[in-house]
Amino acid sequence: MNYAEQDLKFRVTSTFDNFSLADNDFAITVKNRWGRVTATVPKDECFRDSEGNFYFTLECVAEGVYEAFFRGVVLDNDFMKMTAIVTDRQRLTSVGQCDCGGAQRACGCEDHKVQYEQIWTVNLDNETYLADKEGNIILTADGRRIVITA
Repeated sequence: MNYAEQDLKFRVTSTFDNFSLADNDFAITVKNRWGRVTATVPKDECFRDSEGNFYFTLECVAEGVYEAFFRGVVLDNDFMKMTAIVTDRQRLTSVGQCDCGGAQRACGCEDHKVQYEQIWTVNLDNETYLADKEGNIILTADGRRIVITA
């Protein structure tokens, strides 16, 4: 369970075939259950790891249920403006409340354009590494630590 006033970190991964987080512009808007914007995270405020993944932090999160609204821009040669907007809306996290799936609004689909995963980090040897929720450093397939960079 996440508790109020914690900082939460999330990895965002594209699951949309024609959309690369590294190559396309995007922003994530986080809203509470009443639709109030609690955070806006543009691509340039995300941090990355040594594997090229994107992460963002929500600081001092209040109790509640939160949704993430993703908006990305992708090239579209078939459209006069030459770009198309990719959007996604889904539940992000619950803070200070039961996470058993009670009266939470669902989007009615499972075909999301992005995926969010809560992550943790650990500081060691003057570096920040990706870690599991128990603080164990997560390694790459070849046994290297995954370094988080600003």
